[in-house]
Amino acid sequence: MLPFSAAVRQAGFAATGSPRHDHLFSSFSWQGAAPLSLKALRKVLGEFPEHVYRAKGFLYLKDCPQRRFVLHLVGSRLDIQLQGPGRGKRSRPATWW
Repeated sequence: MLPFSAAVRQAGFAATGSPRHDHLFSSFSWQGAAPLSLKALRKVLGEFPEHVYRAKGFLYLKDCPQRRFVLHLVGSRLDIQLQGPGRGKRSRPATWW
């Protein structure tokens, strides 16, 4: 399984150039096997080009591996919030769509 940053580059969302797709919109999905570093995650998300408009997903962070977080990225606005108690069971450390 590719690390998130490598999967993003392979999907064509590198910081330079255009996305690789034949349609007006494209999507990318990734699932990880380990909790993510918040610092590394912010770095990768900060390197997204302007044409990446939206990202959302569920994730677990290394600093708090038993708690599930919800990520929303719209344009340049990034929001990572702790998911409320009793919502969702831990199945995978990170899921993006």
